[in-house]
Amino acid sequence: MKTGAKTREFALDGNDFTFFGKVKDLAMHPDGKKLVILSDENILSGLGYSSGKCLLNNPDYSPSECGTLDFTLNGKFLFLVSFRQATVDILRWPDLQYITTGNLGRYRNSFSWENLDGKLVFVFEEGDYLFKIEFPDGSNAGSPEFTMPQMVSETADE
Repeated sequence: MKTGAKTREFALDGNDFTFFGKVKDLAMHPDGKKLVILSDENILSGLGYSSGKCLLNNPDYSPSECGTLDFTLNGKFLFLVSFRQATVDILRWPDLQYITTGNLGRYRNSFSWENLDGKLVFVFEEGDYLFKIEFPDGSNAGSPEFTMPQMVSETADE
């Protein structure tokens, strides 16, 4: 049986984290050198992984609810998914500036997402159909926009 080994420990009580609170979620940047933490006070902070030092905070952005944090595979965007609200907030990396919010459908508890080929692909159920939304919009390369919902398939009643 394999067990994990601790590679780094962070003390989140220094001057950089005076108003930090407790950790709600975190995400490792794809380069493995940076980490983003969302506090229970909804403050986003970027840290250097090897130093543990705070690189930046964005106290101006405050999500109303967050289910998970993650980066796009290319590391250019950070997203915060709200399962309850079925939305995703997109922030630009490395400055953590808010860009946009995408609505992922009416059915709050039946959607999923995958981080594929530098895109976020969200799949959700609406009525008897499955839809998908991609970010960024492939029809406008490099643009931080969502595609319009595209029907994937019809769901079957059992």
